[in-house]
Amino acid sequence: MILEVYGSITKEEEVKSLKVGLPNTMVLEDLGLFYGYYGSNIAQEGMPDSLFLVLNSKESNEKILRLTQLVKKQSEIVFEGTPATVCVQNNTYSAIRVRKLTSFEQVAEIQDFYRDFGLDFAKAKDILEMAIIRVTKTSVLTQIDEKIWKDEDRNIYYLEIDRHIPWSLFKKITKKVRSNIDFTEFDAALAVMYRKEVKDFIRVYTKKLSVEQLKTLLDKYETVFEKLM
Repeated sequence: MILEVYGSITKEEEVKSLKVGLPNTMVLEDLGLFYGYYGSNIAQEGMPDSLFLVLNSKESNEKILRLTQLVKKQSEIVFEGTPATVCVQNNTYSAIRVRKLTSFEQVAEIQDFYRDFGLDFAKAKDILEMAIIRVTKTSVLTQIDEKIWKDEDRNIYYLEIDRHIPWSLFKKITKKVRSNIDFTEFDAALAVMYRKEVKDFIRVYTKKLSVEQLKTLLDKYETVFEKLM
């Protein structure tokens, strides 16, 4: 079964401010992409996988999606732009998570288009620390087991769970799970998907785990859920 779903991912990763884009605007690089898999400060060749164009005020997901559609059409730049929030240094910012740019020069170009459509960017600020990130996006998923779905984009899987979990508790649970399995080559985050009904998932990034190992991982999480919740 293949489904196109709309949802959000909540994760904790290291971000760093970059001096790119329009003058005195805040652009953050996702420095610890898939932090639980690679660890922090992993060098990336070429353009960073993810950048965050930080906004000066809260904007609706719908507005960001509509403006992104216009920017892509008028700029003729191929990129992926999705609504996001970044919680860092005790501040929560609205942002546009940008992927698939081919040069840093394109950052200022698309910022110019967004600004022409009425978006205002936050002022530049030096940041290098962990952040709680929430990204809203559309995904195409293929079901590979009863409770396991594979994303068409990269090595990402979704393990379906039957409850909502706060991020702080999920971090604690993930540490317990890691200490009770013999494979650790994965990064875990929380996901919520919307279709006919709301469903909760664990988002797993891995290049090495088999379907059977993913089933074992889900079983381990569910065992800890029962003990702590």
